Amino acid sequence: MKDFFAEFEAEEMEERARVVADAAVRQSLRHSLEILTIGRTHPAAVEEEASKVEHALLLQLEDAVLPSGESGGGGRGANAQAPLSVDALDVQNQIMQQAQWWMNVMALPAPAILRPYVVVCAIRDSVYQLSFELASQLAESARLWIEMIDDLLRPVRRTPVDKCCASCGYYYYVVADFDGLAVKKQTMQAVWDKDSERIDRIECKYCGAVWRRHEIWELADSTDPAPLDAASVAPAC
Repeated sequence: MKDFFAEFEAEEMEERARVVADAAVRQSLRHSLEILTIGRTHPAAVEEEASKVEHALLLQLEDAVLPSGESGGGGRGANAQAPLSVDALDVQNQIMQQAQWWMNVMALPAPAILRPYVVVCAIRDSVYQLSFELASQLAESARLWIEMIDDLLRPVRRTPVDKCCASCGYYYYVVADFDGLAVKKQTMQAVWDKDSERIDRIECKYCGAVWRRHEIWELADSTDPAPLDAASVAPAC
């Protein structure tokens, strides 16, 4: 009888862990796709200032490729007046290649206009149909797209922070490179101010949580990394 209850309890715990992991992956995926297609809000550096709203990263990428506004809305990003960028075009083509692959996997009809923004919007609106495994893989791809665009448009100095995220609780996350290889990275990263050479904020690259300079003290009691096992690695692994 004890074995029966022990087995039942183990199955219950496994099911709860599966539900939690599934929710975490889908939240991360939704967060990444919204950054790419809707935008993101940067908390103010000090409490008195208003938060800054940033336009969709894929639209900013279009502005970097066609700064004259030919993409249908120039002037959105900080690089809107820059000359035509071959590097931006290369990033756009790589994202488009992967996004079209996901359109095929999800059996979505091709949009009338083949732009990364339009394609990724169609993917965003249909992710509910994905299995846990496919949602995990797409989350990895979406995080890689964000990193590629951020590194292109506003390269900044980043250093890893040896802490688990105080929001999602994870220490590592995974992106899939264009060779299909899994690359493991720390979730918590310090972003340095270019002018003052001081830490401007700490970000979790997995769940998107941000601690501005005046909030960093809140992380003093954050969890130190556990030994590298399933508990310390984001579910998309």
